[in-house]
This record gives sequence, structure tokens and C-alpha cells, in this order.
Amino acid sequence: MKRDDELPAVPPKRDDDAPAAPRALSDALGLDAERLAERLTFYEVSSRDEQLLAQISEVCDPRLDEVIADFYAHLLRFPQLEELLRAVPGRVTRLQGMQKEYFRQLTRGRLDADYAESRLRVGHAHQRIGLRPEWYIGGFRLLLRQYLDVIYRSRGFEDGLVPEADALLKAVFFDMSLALDTYIQGGFVDRESAARMQRATELAEEALRAREETERLKDDLTSMVVHDLKNPVNGIVMLVQLALRKSASLPEAHVGYLKQIERTCVEMMRLIQNLLEIAKIEEGKMPVEYGVVSVHDLVAEVQREYAPVAAQNGRVLHTEVPAAVPELIADRALLKRVLVNLVGNALRHSGSPVVALTALEPGDADVVTLRVTDRGTGFCPEDLAHVFEKFRSVRRLPTAEPANDTGLGLPFCKLAVELMGGQIGVDSTPGEQTTFWVSLPRKSR
Repeated sequence: MKRDDELPAVPPKRDDDAPAAPRALSDALGLDAERLAERLTFYEVSSRDEQLLAQISEVCDPRLDEVIADFYAHLLRFPQLEELLRAVPGRVTRLQGMQKEYFRQLTRGRLDADYAESRLRVGHAHQRIGLRPEWYIGGFRLLLRQYLDVIYRSRGFEDGLVPEADALLKAVFFDMSLALDTYIQGGFVDRESAARMQRATELAEEALRAREETERLKDDLTSMVVHDLKNPVNGIVMLVQLALRKSASLPEAHVGYLKQIERTCVEMMRLIQNLLEIAKIEEGKMPVEYGVVSVHDLVAEVQREYAPVAAQNGRVLHTEVPAAVPELIADRALLKRVLVNLVGNALRHSGSPVVALTALEPGDADVVTLRVTDRGTGFCPEDLAHVFEKFRSVRRLPTAEPANDTGLGLPFCKLAVELMGGQIGVDSTPGEQTTFWVSLPRKSR
């Protein structure tokens, strides 16, 4: 990490067509293009002035090292400044190099936004190391006098800067140092900062209100979906199941259509249930009925119910639970819903011919881990952090079609597992393997 005095006096020189460099201090201080132009206009800086600055370089360059050496010799005569400047080994040498670069940047004649940002950075660095404002202003006066002296001598004034001009410089910069004292004592800087902070607070509050309104609309949508769709879907399922019980005289194709409608309605009920339970968990109204859960029995139940679903889609659901896997503590119905969501997602979206639901032997661990693994397309690394976000369907690959899903199954799984005191995660290698894992406390040994 760089020390404050090692901050560069200027950013690297760039072409006019290159992207603009970050201007963090200018932005923080509100020095935008309009305010910068206003300040340059007030100080009557014109293109002619920039041309004249560019001409100074050839006059002062030959004596630049001498001017900077004299400048720091003056500073080091004051004990407090000497202590400050020598507090870090090599600081004086680095500052001399920065001073030289500052002069060369100044005499490029480009007093633009990059120049302003570089001067703000130098000022910021000096105040960070504890250089008092009167020393900073006084140093500028001394350096300016030396440069003016070189320019006067080059123009034929053998004695250099005339005494009257030097006296005026001294008085003006002394006045500036006193004015700075009043600004600091009067809290002007604090008021400016407070005004910017107030504006930032107002913007943050506006963004928060907008977000709260968005969340309210989502909640309203959730309530509408749950209450307005649940009963009609249940009604369709009941009618289809009644028709299937009396389907002996129906053609086989019609029976297949009815079964497909039944599966679709069951899937819709699963999605509606996800919405309802996510809302309950987020509101803290989801009851959890803890109990001892047999991992063997639970996995076998999921196998019986979802192996036919996998087969209908041309896939295989493989399950494996070692004999040594102990019982765990959880809400059995809630945990089953988590496993069903993970298995269903893998069967629908992974493209893997085989989906495996397995349990790991815990050994000395205090948790039992269940895994749902597929060997399908997988997730891109940058998407892994988003797979459990609500209303967000993450594609398995950038080239894949958008997932035909509400983006609620995985958020429900995360909320449910954490509600039961467990952990959930995902590991994925694109094109090789994806594993969703759930860890829950084991029954006490």
C-alpha cells in the first residue's frame, strides 16, 4: 500500500482520445465541468495563458533542480517542517521528484479536469501527512517567487524579480493564509461537506423509497398469485383426477393428455407454494416442526415420486445413502420440499442424463450433508453468486435459452434450509458437474 506522500502528483499522460481517468476527489468535492470552467473564468485563465505557460518550460528547465533544492532547503530550516518531511525515510527525495513533475505538468499548458484532479490529490496527500494550510500556501509563494526570479533574469533583469513585486507576493500570500484561517475556524469547509452529505442522504432516501415501493408491488403480486390462482388450479387437479379414475373407456392418447395436465397443475401448485412459503419465511410466520428425520426413508420417498418424472423426460434419478448416514434434525416436510425443488431443477434445466441424490457419511462432523448432482451444462462462475436470488433465473450457460422458470425454487430452498439452522450452497464446473448441497444438524450421538 502506498503512503500518502507517495501519491503521484499527476496521472500518466494520456492521448486526447483515451478514456477519461477516474476523478474521485473532483467528484467528491463537486468540482464538475461546469464549476471548473466557472473557476477558470473567474481567475481569467485563457488559451493565451496556457500558451505562455508552455513557453516558460524552456526558460526554467535548466535551473529546475536548483530551484527545487533551494525551495526544500528553506522548508527544512523550520523544525516542525523538518520533522514532518523527514518522518519517513526518502520522503524529501520523493517530494522533490513530485515537485519537478508538477512543474512540467504545469508548463504543458493544459489546465483541464485531469490537471485539477492531480492538484486535488496532491493537496489531499499533504493534508493527510499533517502539513498545515499556512505552510502549504507559504510554500507556493516561495516556489512562485523563485520561478518568477528565473523568468525575470532570462528577460534581461539582472537582479531578477524587482523588490516591489516580491513584496506584493509576500503580502498577498500572507493575506491568503489568514483568510484560510477564517474559513477553517468558521466551519465553511464543514458546511460545504454537510451540504453534500445532505444531498447524498436525500438521494439515498429517494432510492430507498423506490425500492420499498417495488417490494410492496412484488408482495401484492405474490398475494394475488397465491389467493387468485391456488383455488382454480386445485379445482383443475380435482377434475382431472376424477376423469382419470373413470378413464377406462377413454383412448390411451386422451389418458396421456389428462396425465400431462395433472403434472402441469402439480408443478403450478409447487410454484404457488414456493411463493406462499417464501412470503411466510420472510415475514417470520413460517412454523418449523423440528423432528428426527430418517435420511434413508426421505431419499427413498423422493426416489419413488420423482423417478417416473425423470423417466418421462428421458432421464434417470439415481439415489445413494450409505448405511452409516445417521438421522438428522429438521422439519421433514420442509426438507422434502427443498430436495424436490433441487431434483426438479436438475431434471428440467441441467441437460444431464443422470441426476443423483446422495448423502455423505458425516464421520465426526456434526452435520449430515445431502447432495443433488448433475453432469450437465453447469453455471458460469460469475453467475454462481446469483443462483439463490429471488425472481432471478440464471442460465446454465451464456448461449443457453433463458430458463423457463419463475426463479423462486432456489430462493425458497435457501430460506427454508437457513430457517432450519442449516446451510446450502452450490459448486459448479461448466460442462462437467454441478452439485447443490444441503447440510443440517445430525441427531445427537
